[in-house]
Amino acid sequence: MKRLGDPMIRCERTPLKACVPPLACALLLAMLPAPKVAAATLPAGFTETKLIGNINPTTLEITPDGRVLLCEKSGNIRVYKNGAWLTTPMLTLDADYQEERGLLGLALDPDFKTNGYIYAYYCSKTPAAHNRVSRFKVTGDVAAEETVLIDLPNLIALRSGGWHNGGSLQFGKDGKLYVSVGNNTITANSKSLDIVLGKILRLNPDGSIPTDNPFYATTTGDNRAIWALGLRNPFTTAVNPVTGKYFINDVGDGAFEEVNEGKAGYDYGYPSVEGHAATAPAGLKGPYGDPISNYSHNGACAIAGATFYHPPANTFGPAYLDLYFFSDYCGGWIKSLDASKGNAVATFASGINRPINLKVGPDGSMYYVCRGVRAAGLGPGSAQDNMSTSDGSLYVIKGSAPSTGIAGAGNNGLIALPAGKDDGLTLPPGKRGIRLFDLSGKEVWSFERVPGAEAMRVGLPSGLQKGLYLVKSF
Repeated sequence: MKRLGDPMIRCERTPLKACVPPLACALLLAMLPAPKVAAATLPAGFTETKLIGNINPTTLEITPDGRVLLCEKSGNIRVYKNGAWLTTPMLTLDADYQEERGLLGLALDPDFKTNGYIYAYYCSKTPAAHNRVSRFKVTGDVAAEETVLIDLPNLIALRSGGWHNGGSLQFGKDGKLYVSVGNNTITANSKSLDIVLGKILRLNPDGSIPTDNPFYATTTGDNRAIWALGLRNPFTTAVNPVTGKYFINDVGDGAFEEVNEGKAGYDYGYPSVEGHAATAPAGLKGPYGDPISNYSHNGACAIAGATFYHPPANTFGPAYLDLYFFSDYCGGWIKSLDASKGNAVATFASGINRPINLKVGPDGSMYYVCRGVRAAGLGPGSAQDNMSTSDGSLYVIKGSAPSTGIAGAGNNGLIALPAGKDDGLTLPPGKRGIRLFDLSGKEVWSFERVPGAEAMRVGLPSGLQKGLYLVKSF
């Protein structure tokens, strides 16, 4: 356990420490070796392809039909579609992208196929620099009709005020929007219920605040959106589309990077502690959330990527199903965490130049964005280095395992439904039920029986929209 005596280890004071978030000087330690330009090292049977180069990426999302929506720090949402990079952005925001600010988060509405809504987290310039969450309507490959859901507090001035923005957006299985917010370098923000910085927020899709939020009755205004606290810079997060577990990657201070399991009302202890704590620190506002995994700054500096492997079509193989993948910006690797094996961590890929985020697509491939080699003459943590890169890229990693394919006789797999005259599924002997998921991972229907020795034909619900669905028997 690391107890922090200095309330803020600033980069300008300790340039050799991994002490600030992904796009600041913690991102590249001066003592680390210069990154090498080479293909990533992958497990046997996996291949990597570079899809796009010369971009300034922060994050990405993948639509149910396979389009990659890529966020550039300056405010563009770009589209990679049918093997081509569309020249016209889907959306251009007038974002303040100095230092770590910019367009940092993107999420698809759970009913995106029907309503076309996307949600963006970006730094607005007016009336003063502050982070904002807005909803937009996508028609074809163009987004418009901004609806502001929440304006976060004004940021403190650059140079220190450009850091710790958080910015990840995720929809939970409960249909609520979870927003990760950094503490803007002010450690007191992380533990205070009087400000939304250094927190996880929970909103309804229209921006209103759910009345069952854990601090709703004891706070006022936007602070009622607080769902969890005690975080420094929760830069990336992910929701397991099947179990609903919500993992929070908190960028560390002087010693550890953390993977935390998000739970309502929990306090993750910053600034009193970072990394694993044998006992909970004093003065918490809720139950203590100890990291489920953490790692030290030994060649690493900033956890900066998050995704679960639960695609409609599994091309990585059964050993990878339900694994959580995360990356480190300085370490240049992607690792997996296996909850079924005591949160064991293993290296999946290495030799990547500044990975910043990753996502699993409906085809079972893993897509990641990286910011590439730092431009010559730019020191680690310099404002220009944090603000932009001309060497960022989008890659795809493909597995060689046979795809799950079309489901038959009630087995797990991908199937087109309704299928015609016989719109039923077969529940195999000994199985208790069937679950049906759309390509976004949302459960749309389920059936359960008392387990029996005989196979059973199960009819589908009326009004089921025609399309591809993932069938899972249990």
